Amino acid sequence: MKQVGLLVFTMIFSFSLTHAQTNKAKIDMAFDKTVDGVTFHDYGSIVYGANGKVDFIFTNQGTQPLIISDVKSSCGCTIPTWTKEPVEPGKTGVIKVAYNTTLPGAFNKTIVVYSNANNSPIRIEVRGKVNSQPGDIKSSNGSTVKPNEATPNVDGKNGSGNNPDLDNSQESISLKARQRAAYQARIEKEKSKQNSDSKTAPAVKPATGTTTKKSTASATTATGTKK
Repeated sequence: MKQVGLLVFTMIFSFSLTHAQTNKAKIDMAFDKTVDGVTFHDYGSIVYGANGKVDFIFTNQGTQPLIISDVKSSCGCTIPTWTKEPVEPGKTGVIKVAYNTTLPGAFNKTIVVYSNANNSPIRIEVRGKVNSQPGDIKSSNGSTVKPNEATPNVDGKNGSGNNPDLDNSQESISLKARQRAAYQARIEKEKSKQNSDSKTAPAVKPATGTTTKKSTASATTATGTKK
């Protein structure tokens, strides 16, 4: 009788363990921005101080709630935020990434997402190049692209996104950059005008001739009177 009871207990325990492992294996995090197994976003060539925010949307393709435990960035210049609530099966969540576009040059940063999904951890990459001066991007037809036209968003469209605080900060940086450029242009214009005025101004002739003649005439008169 004891052997039968032990056998039943073993079978129930084994079934419960297998069932738990099966449920865990069905938790799967799938990102939209994934190509050939790599989840990434390419900003391309963007202006200094442009909007550096991008959203990575993911879907829980499992049968159990998906919970993100942590998201870490390889650099302090890349700040991630994420959905804190459990994501139910079939529902979506988001990893928001903001890159500091006041750092000129090419970049390639990594964000690692940790969760209870079977494919955890997942690596996310952001890459691109920040130009050193505002307004120096050239489009495919050779025309200059304005800063607001070069601002990427989560869906590839232009715009500021859904974070007003971040948008205001980025707009302030862009405004200051444009103000500096305008101030420098005004200084250069004033210097050019001063150089032009100095070249075209008429030369002033000395008045020494008149004074010499007058002094000579006075001397002649004085001599004649003395005689």
